[in-house]
Amino acid sequence: MILEKAKAADAEKIYLLINKYAQEGLLLPKTLTFIYENLRQYTLAKENGRLIGVGGLRLFGGDLAEICSLAVEEDTRRHGAGRAIVAAWEAEARLLVISRVFALTYQTAFFSKVG
Repeated sequence: MILEKAKAADAEKIYLLINKYAQEGLLLPKTLTFIYENLRQYTLAKENGRLIGVGGLRLFGGDLAEICSLAVEEDTRRHGAGRAIVAAWEAEARLLVISRVFALTYQTAFFSKVG
């Protein structure tokens, strides 16, 4: 598995993954236009070139940011993609001198495990 910043060519796959979980009521839906406009906020997990996970870091100003739109393909859950994306964004937040990072989520068990 590798982590990388999202590119324009990834936008449609990001859109499909996020909105698959939005249809289940687990994430907020995103339009493809929103994905393109906010492409820089997304980090991707890929395995053999396949997108298996995505997550964003949304800056609110000052020292506050949100980890958002975290989604991992069902067949690759529990392989560390979600945890790796969260860790990457925590490191990015430290570089930006953001001391408070939060997530609004229904997946409280996952976020409790990663701290």
